[in-house]
Amino acid sequence: MGDLMRNVYWALGGHRYPSYDEFVRAVSEYQAEISPEDTDWVPDAVLAPGPITVTYTAGWKDADDSLEVPLGEPGRPLTMGRALFELNNATVEFFADADHHFFEGLVPAAPGVYRLCIGS
Repeated sequence: MGDLMRNVYWALGGHRYPSYDEFVRAVSEYQAEISPEDTDWVPDAVLAPGPITVTYTAGWKDADDSLEVPLGEPGRPLTMGRALFELNNATVEFFADADHHFFEGLVPAAPGVYRLCIGS
């Protein structure tokens, strides 16, 4: 169980995407802008054989400072694109006004549970 999506770049808290395809296009364009030579963005790459849970605790918030976001569906492999799409849409309000909102990957915390890494 290793780190996931360490060289995938995205800014959380922007807006909710109604379409998965629109989201993948936006992330792909962002990768090309930020680091075209050093990205591991492969939307169809399988991250896990089924659902995972992502956790995060924000030291900069006074209330509601923790997230626990389930990603994926039972019986279906979770892809990189689907994971980031679901995570983005589930955390728009949480990261909307945050200085620290840049996705920096997922680190294993327990079986099936990953800690969200955020930078500024």
